[in-house]
Amino acid sequence: MVFWEILNLDSEARIDWSQISAHTESIDGYEKVFKQDLNGDGDIGINIGALSPIQTDTTGYQLKVSTAGTVHIWDGTNSESVVDVTDVSGGTPSMVVSDDWGDYGSFNIAPYAVVKIDGGSSPDYYQLAIKIHDVYSYYDGSGLVSEERVEWEVYKVSLEGVIDSSEKTHTFSITPWEPKFGQDMNGDDDFSGTVNITYRGTDSSGDDGVRIGEAEGQLYIINGATQIAVQDPWIEDNVNWGDGGYQSTALAAELNDNGTTVTTD
Repeated sequence: MVFWEILNLDSEARIDWSQISAHTESIDGYEKVFKQDLNGDGDIGINIGALSPIQTDTTGYQLKVSTAGTVHIWDGTNSESVVDVTDVSGGTPSMVVSDDWGDYGSFNIAPYAVVKIDGGSSPDYYQLAIKIHDVYSYYDGSGLVSEERVEWEVYKVSLEGVIDSSEKTHTFSITPWEPKFGQDMNGDDDFSGTVNITYRGTDSSGDDGVRIGEAEGQLYIINGATQIAVQDPWIEDNVNWGDGGYQSTALAAELNDNGTTVTTD
């Protein structure tokens, strides 16, 4: 298997670490940037004629993918109206991964849905949801145990198809986003956006205090009527490697209200 990494350089040919490098299994989407056939298939770029629809996105603006895993936004009516999803360098990243290791698990990344958002006084834009499904197995001393993990990434994409990497959200729970996409995305037959949080017994704060809870594997901080999703998916972890393991668990939360200010002179 071949993987590619695309790095951004400054005017003196030094790596610009302020810009995120791209990692991809398919280089097709970047060949027009480099103006050459990099994978030896005889073509420069993606065969746009070979786009397939996404089965989870069937109304309004919809997604299509190429055999190279690149993502394209269709307006749902005009077959010629297709917007390529690109990064700031103009390359078209692959957003589809499908690996299967049999009894030892699998790893899949798949575009799920897109919606056009009214920006109000700001420009309109798209929001693009990507589903990540990870199944992994390990031996616990008595046999092979399988666990699964579902995560989501939600991207802000301009109407020209350019990803705004500063506006990417990584979350375990897609529930708060379902009203925007107008569909049930987690299979609970509801897309009202209502989050049913289970409070942690380790946090003794009452209804009028700050406490923590979870819903769909997503950690939340609750302050009165405000529900704040913690956007670090790895703040909690549980790894077992047979004869050992590692676990991190959030126990409680409190508001830092000690009189400090957010700005200093």
